[in-house]
Amino acid sequence: MTKTDNKKVVHHPRSRKAEQATREGIHKLKKKEQQKQREKLKIQPQHKRYLFFYNYIFENNNFPENTFKLTEEQIHEMILNYLKKLEDDFDKKHPKPSPNQRLKRESIRAIYQTGDGIECPDFTKDVIFSKFRTWNKEKESMQGFPVKKFRKPSSSTTTNNSSNAMQN
Repeated sequence: MTKTDNKKVVHHPRSRKAEQATREGIHKLKKKEQQKQREKLKIQPQHKRYLFFYNYIFENNNFPENTFKLTEEQIHEMILNYLKKLEDDFDKKHPKPSPNQRLKRESIRAIYQTGDGIECPDFTKDVIFSKFRTWNKEKESMQGFPVKKFRKPSSSTTTNNSSNAMQN
């Protein structure tokens, strides 16, 4: 190591290099903040969905207290109630939606009906259901639930079809 490697380069406070270093520092801080915002926006809808499921199952008394797991029919009913709540919230927020906003609203239901499906913790297993019962409602701790994508069951097939594949 040479002596010049150990020294910190000092610039005059009004020099071009000092201004450039300041701009680069500010740019890095802005990028970090934008990344945090993106992560927050990515997790926020999933957190809202999990809170709705928690309230629907445990706080609204829609199921008996000695329930240890849910059937797929009960999960589909819960998802339909969640979609109805989303639509009601959307209608309150956008009384006169633009065409793009209408497409966004319809896309959520289309994902459930014909697309990949809506991710939901796999409440068909009693271990996951009991873990969800003790969930502290924080975003950081919701990542530990194995999820399953649920798609609207078609009327010609039974609910035990292979379209509801486990996602890890």
